[in-house]
Amino acid sequence: MATHISSSANFLEKLPEGVLRFCKSEKIVDYLETVENLIRMHFPEVNEVQYSVESDPEVDERYLVISAKVSGDVDDVVERYDRYVAELVEKVPWPQRDKIVFSYDIT
Repeated sequence: MATHISSSANFLEKLPEGVLRFCKSEKIVDYLETVENLIRMHFPEVNEVQYSVESDPEVDERYLVISAKVSGDVDDVVERYDRYVAELVEKVPWPQRDKIVFSYDIT
């Protein structure tokens, strides 16, 4: 249950029904644009993000996973990720931010 959404698309209208339903049930739908904007601010090379709902069977929890490909050396990417997390903590309250995971691959 994943979808690719370009930066020019209205991502709420393009999200699969199951992803949108999860976001509404976890009360994170109002934060999606903020989170995507933070990702794009700290990782401007990102052209596309992928949204999916994934489960962690070890703790019986489900999460919105936002995946993207980023570029740079490892130290640079980790530093930018740390800045992203710091702003995420400021802008998205707990427990909502606990349901959102940003997963990246360095290319």
